[in-house]
Amino acid sequence: MTTTARALPLLTVLTWALTLVIPLLHGANGRDMSVSVASHGGPPLDLTAASLPFVLAWVAVLACAVTAWVVRSLRWWSVAAVVSSLALAWLLVTTVRNPPILLWDGVDGQGNPTGGMVAGEPTVGVLLWVVGIAALAVAGVLGFCADPPRPTPRGRYR
Repeated sequence: MTTTARALPLLTVLTWALTLVIPLLHGANGRDMSVSVASHGGPPLDLTAASLPFVLAWVAVLACAVTAWVVRSLRWWSVAAVVSSLALAWLLVTTVRNPPILLWDGVDGQGNPTGGMVAGEPTVGVLLWVVGIAALAVAGVLGFCADPPRPTPRGRYR
């Protein structure tokens, strides 16, 4: 159970790495206007457009994956992993509920108004994120079950 709890965060890192290429949200008007959000908060593979909440999410995911193998006892790590997975789920829900929108307007050569709107819609990247978040949450629960509190000789739990 401990090995599984330590390995599942690696699945989270893998699924999140895939969403650097596969966007979470994508919308296009069929011509030249499009909007995409990958796991770093910007368009896929454009790390210069990273957004702070998404960078912090990446820090949490990588920290959970690394510390799972570094710490001896998974008890406190499990609490941190479950809290991190809840925060990551909140970020995902917030991102999907408030997608990026691209608005434009103008006039063509004949004076006719042009314009439109493109909103990001969920793609398969959202499913990858959900799998990663679930893997981290399950790892936290398994880690706590693998390292339960033990009574001390006086009957107190440590």
